[in-house]
Amino acid sequence: MMRFIHQMIAELRTPSGQVGPLSQAYGRGAVAAWHMMLGAVAALPMGDLQWLYGLLVALAYWIVKETGDLRRGGDFADGLEDAACVYLGTFCGPLWWPAVALASTGYVFVMGARSGP
Repeated sequence: MMRFIHQMIAELRTPSGQVGPLSQAYGRGAVAAWHMMLGAVAALPMGDLQWLYGLLVALAYWIVKETGDLRRGGDFADGLEDAACVYLGTFCGPLWWPAVALASTGYVFVMGARSGP
């Protein structure tokens, strides 16, 4: 556990543009945050039906982006993670997006670091 904590600190101290010990996990976390931002922007015009709108936006994202990635050899779990982040961003909307993005991005970063390259 301490080795993992040291790796996380070393990654956060690595200058941008350089490869750190957890650079792939850091990249996954950044992509997760971007997917949630996409969902939050899509939620701006919604009201009480935001949960349903979130499902529709995530489904549309899956159909447009992830099915193509799967045909090109992409990973199903990665696509599911991306669509879930789009849904979280849409469901939580712009008001709660920062807290949800921070928690979810941290989760994706840690899970990516634990699974390795």
